Amino acid sequence: MSDMSHERATAPLVIASNRGPVDFAVTDDGGITARRGEGGLIAVLGPVLADGDGVWIAAARTEGDRVMARRAAAEGRLSMVDLPEGRVALRALEFDPGDYDAYYSTVGTQTLWFLHHHLLDEAWPQDHARFRADWGAYTRVNDGFAAACAEVASQIGRAHV
Repeated sequence: MSDMSHERATAPLVIASNRGPVDFAVTDDGGITARRGEGGLIAVLGPVLADGDGVWIAAARTEGDRVMARRAAAEGRLSMVDLPEGRVALRALEFDPGDYDAYYSTVGTQTLWFLHHHLLDEAWPQDHARFRADWGAYTRVNDGFAAACAEVASQIGRAHV
């Protein structure tokens, strides 16, 4: 019988989600504060990514998120956010506000949520022309996520060669 070592291979992890691991807020004095993001993904994936090798990609949803996204982009870096489990690298994506609203509110919340929960009658759009326009915004936002994922995966992949 051969003595084979069973080592677990590791690779950088890229997470893409609408919500990030933290929400940034602008304070009255112009500073920025962060608080742990809401939702199930942060509870499950935050500890996996903390102090690890990867990047969380999320939409810049608040004004504080947008400020931090602009600062990081201007400096050519990722934002580092602190969670109780450790630090997480974050790339926040800033989208056109109209595109983001159509992506999230119309397509994501009013259509896809119902489809994923097998409620087809509720998901069927009544205003077909508006839905086609909103679908265009949805694809633009998703294209932004896909481009960021490919770029980040390429960068962290080169760092591990």
